[in-house]
Amino acid sequence: MWSADDSKIVSCGMDGAVYEWDAYSGKRIGESVLKSCSYSGVTVTPDGKNTYAVGSDKTIKEISDSTVSLLLLILVS
Repeated sequence: MWSADDSKIVSCGMDGAVYEWDAYSGKRIGESVLKSCSYSGVTVTPDGKNTYAVGSDKTIKEISDSTVSLLLLILVS
């Protein structure tokens, strides 16, 4: 996912990692790894300060400064 100003890219994976990359240098500038969860989607707020990822545990997590917080539990019937 590209940030609104195209300065960074945020990626997520089935390995439980969410990485933040500097789009200009290609260097990783942030990471959050939670081995107990596989991520399938990620988005960034327009101001680029917060990242949200959806996981295999049916939750949406807020990631800020490489710290993960549970935001919402998704109920699926």
